[in-house]
Amino acid sequence: MTIKTYPYRPGGFTLIEVLIVLALIGVMTAIAVPSMARYVNNAKVSGAATEMLYGLRAARSQAMATGNVVTFCAASAANSSTCNTSGTADWANGWIMFSTKGGTASEDKRSNQIKGMTITSSQTTVNALTFAAGIGSTSTLTFTLCKTGAGSSTPGRQIVVGTNGKAVIKTYNTCT
Repeated sequence: MTIKTYPYRPGGFTLIEVLIVLALIGVMTAIAVPSMARYVNNAKVSGAATEMLYGLRAARSQAMATGNVVTFCAASAANSSTCNTSGTADWANGWIMFSTKGGTASEDKRSNQIKGMTITSSQTTVNALTFAAGIGSTSTLTFTLCKTGAGSSTPGRQIVVGTNGKAVIKTYNTCT
């Protein structure tokens, strides 16, 4: 019986092969990270706008369903249960929705502070919207939501509330 011998073949990768793979991974990471950051910022802005939109729609629906006056207001401080009554509303502190029946107000919903977001309104002195059955909203208002420090690479959102009380979201491309 004869034994066959094979030439010696070392296993593994050469240093050049490993360096090429590492360089490719570095290039792909450099391409992916900025777009991932943009995606995350866009998702945060979109989520905050959607949460605020649902709150506005809930206030309008409740006013129409119950016949009570429903107020949607800016919170006075982060996670507060009182409305802001000062001259300038900071909607990034969150919002509160309460209904009034026979002069008695009861809180229905409240949002937490919306961190990392700048929320401005078209009328800086308006801290609340009031909805009533058959009337809609007491004023037309546009909320602009932008990610703080994201620059113009992340589009913001605008929530437009008409006098009929209907609210819609639009993309806002001039966040700075």
